[in-house]
Amino acid sequence: TDGLESAVGSIDRAIALWIGRDQQEADPNSGYLLYHITEEVERDFGASDGEAAVNTDLIMLFNQAQLVAKGCNQRADAFIEMKVLANEIHRKMSVPLIQKMLYHINKGNENYIELYALAVIPQAIACGETLFEELRDSLLTEQDFDPTLIDQDFFENMQSLGRCLKITCDDLFGRSNPADVQLRGLISHSCYDDRTDPKRDTLAGFKTENDVSPTARLDLDILLIGILMETNAFSTAEEIYTNGYHSIESNGPTSLRALATSANRVVVTDQFEIFQNYFNSADY
Repeated sequence: TDGLESAVGSIDRAIALWIGRDQQEADPNSGYLLYHITEEVERDFGASDGEAAVNTDLIMLFNQAQLVAKGCNQRADAFIEMKVLANEIHRKMSVPLIQKMLYHINKGNENYIELYALAVIPQAIACGETLFEELRDSLLTEQDFDPTLIDQDFFENMQSLGRCLKITCDDLFGRSNPADVQLRGLISHSCYDDRTDPKRDTLAGFKTENDVSPTARLDLDILLIGILMETNAFSTAEEIYTNGYHSIESNGPTSLRALATSANRVVVTDQFEIFQNYFNSADY
């Protein structure tokens, strides 16, 4: 019971931190937290009324998570569903931050560019050190904002960030189509379309017959585990190794542990049988 109350309470606190006390539904003029920012950016992008798409999606996801949490002591696999929901919630929460950053880049608002870049760019470290450094050098410098740095390299880096975070053009445009042609172009150049992405079925020049992008995302788990190990977050690193994080298949997350202990690994190398016989165990 204590665990159940803890799980439900954690979800309640998370949604409270997203919405805040003084927020009115679908109102960009009330509230102070991220629900408000999401409503505001939807209007910035040209939507006239109704709740922002990201807020609508997040309320639905939080409700689903609450239902899963209430039944977590009755289902052994509830944590898997909760992990998928938590990943999707985190993904959605990043969308308005990127939207706001692009909006202020278009306006040339230096202080706000820095504010939202500080919320967005650090996430790139879990996508690759080079990507993080190049985005940082474009937006987080000691010099005044230089619009000439918003070039093709910046656009390609933003597309890589979106690919890593699984944030697409559909996410960034939402249900609006900005009347500002320059803003519309900035978003279009900075986002990627997962349906037409040329890297969807290509790995380092090898063209696959099937979409293996979820499996390929296991390397992001390795990168994240390395970061967590460096910061002494060993239990979280173990949890990601055991249950996975980035690679979501149709039946749930795929983990490095599942890959390492799969019965199919015997076909990879003749040496496996030697290890198995020596340790008298397939899980040596």
